[in-house]
Amino acid sequence: HYPSSKEAPEAQWTIGLAYEVRNEYYKAFESYQKVVEEHPSTERINEIIGREFKIANLFYEGKKKRVMGVIFLPSIDKAIEIFKKVIENAPYGEYADISQYKIGLCHMKQLNYEDAKVEFEKLINEYPKSSLADDAKYQIALAASLMSLKARYDQEALEEGIKVSEEFSLEYTESELGEDVKDIKAQLRSKEAEKAFQIARFYEKK
Repeated sequence: HYPSSKEAPEAQWTIGLAYEVRNEYYKAFESYQKVVEEHPSTERINEIIGREFKIANLFYEGKKKRVMGVIFLPSIDKAIEIFKKVIENAPYGEYADISQYKIGLCHMKQLNYEDAKVEFEKLINEYPKSSLADDAKYQIALAASLMSLKARYDQEALEEGIKVSEEFSLEYTESELGEDVKDIKAQLRSKEAEKAFQIARFYEKK
């Protein structure tokens, strides 16, 4: 009734807290987002974004919550939506780069490897100094590796995966993921050889 009053943003914030207590996480997110959109100068902006990130993470993790005796199954689609809002609300804030990374992981969970690659590449391009840049590069190599399993004769995914693996080894020499990337590269080389052999056998038969 009094949207312009000084108490309005605090009231809207408290509604979000109440929804969280009731385990109605998406409604809590909507309430917090309403504060951001209608009262962008609120002093609680950082706290709100932090709570939105935690809610998105809850949906991403897929933990089961019992709500009034019913099993509550979080949604990856909702996680993506909320992570995107976190970035939109504060593109260079505390949770921006990790939200971008988590969007890529969401697509990995859904087996949408091409979309995952795009999101990880966006992290590297938009947040090049992020501590997650090497993790994103690793995930790109992994996504390319998994994509290569789908296409029997298509070498493109394999070649891209090998290229990304080599770039990772050059750019992140001190990364703890180095050995994992070497393993992925070895697997990709093996698949590349196997596919080349399959193609050769096909022509040999003809």
